[in-house]
Amino acid sequence: TDDEQSILEEDINAIAEAGITRGCDSSGTLYCPDQSVTRAEMAAFLRRALNLPAAATDRFTDDEQSILEEDINAIAEAGITRGCDSSGTLYCPDQSVTRGEMAAFLRRALNLPTSIIRIPIGEHPALVCPGAGETCTLTVDVDADRPYMVEEGLFQILPASGEEMVQFTASNTSFSLIVDGTRLQIVGLPLSEEGDIAFRRWQHTVSFAAGTHSLVGTWLWGGVQIQTTTVTIRATG
Repeated sequence: TDDEQSILEEDINAIAEAGITRGCDSSGTLYCPDQSVTRAEMAAFLRRALNLPAAATDRFTDDEQSILEEDINAIAEAGITRGCDSSGTLYCPDQSVTRGEMAAFLRRALNLPTSIIRIPIGEHPALVCPGAGETCTLTVDVDADRPYMVEEGLFQILPASGEEMVQFTASNTSFSLIVDGTRLQIVGLPLSEEGDIAFRRWQHTVSFAAGTHSLVGTWLWGGVQIQTTTVTIRATG
């Protein structure tokens, strides 16, 4: 009775008729269309929508008091959620679901293909470089368990002398990538030219479990470090 003014009333009635929602009160007459959805409620919606079976294991330690614990365990066992922390032991059932987290839930639930988004750590608009600009810091929010591409490189203005090109193409002119203390094997792309600039680029596709991670990109020219960017990755979903 409380959704008459909502432009989404038809959608609300449709998921009620499908058994996905039972409303927001014990009488079953209210839906509370303007309230936020908690992570526990999202679990209940998804379990009913997908008709998921009961889980065999109790996945999280912080949902023991939730009346929706079985729904939370069911979507965890189905691979739809991995929790809200890097250890995978917490679900945060009372936290509100962001639109980004909802997108991650639905992508996994519906097994949707992923598109690769680039994290431009060398040319990011929020980049903060103190001092001479050789050491930079950055914070990036991403969806947990979604592939992201890091592609960075170096350039040489043309025309360049033979000595300059030798140094530019040398193996110790490079870019390295470290995630959570582990150096990744990144792919070097073929040398390319665009107008009067030659480019060397390296790329790697990486995903992050829910939680906070460290990503460090370092550019070397002839073995000399010319810039390091440390990125704090905050992954949710």
